Order: sequence, then structure tokens, then C-alpha cells
Amino acid sequence: MNPSQFDLDFQTLLASFSAISQLKGQLQQQFVLNRVAAFHGLPRAEFRRLYSIWLMEQTGGRSNG
Repeated sequence: MNPSQFDLDFQTLLASFSAISQLKGQLQQQFVLNRVAAFHGLPRAEFRRLYSIWLMEQTGGRSNG
């Protein structure tokens, strides 16, 4: 994979995480997480794991619950 495509894929992933975090309600967020994982070519569990890491980074390492 060429580095510019890798960076574009990563930025698209971050944009998805940001959009998902704006959804109201955890049920809707989890539903969309599962649907969007396939778009990114990732298994659902891996996508949720990466989203959890992203959330922790956004909150400065604090739990979001």
C-alpha cells in the first residue's frame, strides 16, 4: 500500500470515529460502528477496539462512561 493511500485510509477512519461519537445514544453508536466496520474492511471487534482507543485519546485517557 502506498503511504499516501495509507494516510488517506487512516484519516477516513478518524473521520468515521468522529462522526460516530456525535451520534446520540450508545445503541445507535454501536449499531453504526458495526455497519461502518465493513466499509473500512475491518472485523467488527477490531473496529470497536480501535474506536475505544480513539475515545480514550479524545478524553485524555479518561473513561467516557
